[in-house]
Amino acid sequence: MPQQAAQFAIVGVIIGWCVLGAVLLKARLQQSGAGKAQKRDLASWFGLALQGLGFAVAWGWRDGRYPTLMSLLPAAGQWLLALFAIALALASALFAAAAVRELGKQWSLTARLLQGHELITSGPFARVRHPIYSALLGMLAATGVILVSPQATLVAIAIYLFGTHLRARREERLLAEMFGEAYADYARRVPRLLPRLRRER
Repeated sequence: MPQQAAQFAIVGVIIGWCVLGAVLLKARLQQSGAGKAQKRDLASWFGLALQGLGFAVAWGWRDGRYPTLMSLLPAAGQWLLALFAIALALASALFAAAAVRELGKQWSLTARLLQGHELITSGPFARVRHPIYSALLGMLAATGVILVSPQATLVAIAIYLFGTHLRARREERLLAEMFGEAYADYARRVPRLLPRLRRER
């Protein structure tokens, strides 16, 4: 693998992670004025742990028997993959930033409802119901394709998706209890994680 292409990709993806980390840290610091939680579902922490395990696989599963995707490509393909990974990481980080900004003080690591909680359906939430999870999936894929084997990347994605499914179900249950038919209608119109190619009118 050309060392320059690999280093370029790694630096670019790390920049994407730094952007995402800064956004989430800022949102976390702003939670002090978010108000009292009306209802919280701590079981969503299990889904969070599985998501974290998926990222651990993408960052650290090294096995000499299974080469990285970059090492299997010719030089031109490696540079194209590097550019793709960087673009995916940066786009995912910006998508997450837009979603966090749209949520404001309602953003939280765990599933919860605040007093005066609002149903957010604008911005990234008009495309998917869980845009931050969608963005993290993009970050995971961008990381995996440059650092570990395709097999490890697929395992990481599978673990992450299972954890995401658990967290999303918990969050959606709380929102359905609070917003009733309004949330049911939103869930019918907007996909959970991957946007539709054509938006419904």
